[in-house]
Amino acid sequence: TNNGRIFGSGTFRHSERDLLIFINPSIVSPGESPGTLTIEGDYVQTDTGVLEIELGELEFDQLIVTGTAYLDGTVILRLLPNANIAAGTVFDFLSADAVVGGFAIEDVPLDDQGQPLFSIAYGPTGVWATALQDVQGSAIPEPGTLSLVGLGLLALVRRRRSRRS
Repeated sequence: TNNGRIFGSGTFRHSERDLLIFINPSIVSPGESPGTLTIEGDYVQTDTGVLEIELGELEFDQLIVTGTAYLDGTVILRLLPNANIAAGTVFDFLSADAVVGGFAIEDVPLDDQGQPLFSIAYGPTGVWATALQDVQGSAIPEPGTLSLVGLGLLALVRRRRSRRS
């Protein structure tokens, strides 16, 4: 059982070759912007579980389950910086031998009018997101960039105050 956050790329498997049952009551975030996480066995996402998926122009996060994926809880789709995605683009972000249930909450990016940019669909062996319109992600500044901007503004304010004195 996962009570924290699982992220990154790689494979979860049981060392004894028994069937792994991975229970997620917390957060699973495949990849490293982006990447693939494989679970050899069953994946059970509880009502409190969250699956975070990042979508980019050419790459996206994937969760691959070699057993059955039992779905509940929340899926969150996030855009990678500077992603330009054409309407109709399909992202197969979860594949499994079988899919049971669905996400209770589908948290997808919205356009300026509050309309969803993606739809989520379920099949017998997978879950995918489809872009409903052309999507342009925005650049996310690095924390260091924000710090430099803040320092620059602080210096500007200080300079103006010293001129007035």
